[in-house]
Amino acid sequence: MRLALALALLLAVAGASVDPWVSVDKAYHLTGACTATNAGYALLRECNVPHKPALWWSAGGTAAVLIGKELYDWRAGGSCSYKDLLAGALGAGVAFGAIVLARRGLKS
Repeated sequence: MRLALALALLLAVAGASVDPWVSVDKAYHLTGACTATNAGYALLRECNVPHKPALWWSAGGTAAVLIGKELYDWRAGGSCSYKDLLAGALGAGVAFGAIVLARRGLKS
């Protein structure tokens, strides 16, 4: 809980910089997270990991990379962008939903 609050405070302070909601950078974050989630899921399924754990591990791994990248930007003297995190979360969510819907379509 403390980590979540510290991260929220960090993102609120970092969000004060000029960072447009619609930009090429946000598209990169969205598509990169979507691709990473799909690739992670496919790799885990190829390693015979069951559907649900593969889905959650791929989404969790993508989230860890997104948060790590923003923290790296912040530590390197740049800015940590909550908008980048949200764009990445949206991309991971799109992949998550697409995987779930595709799996349901296969069972029908």
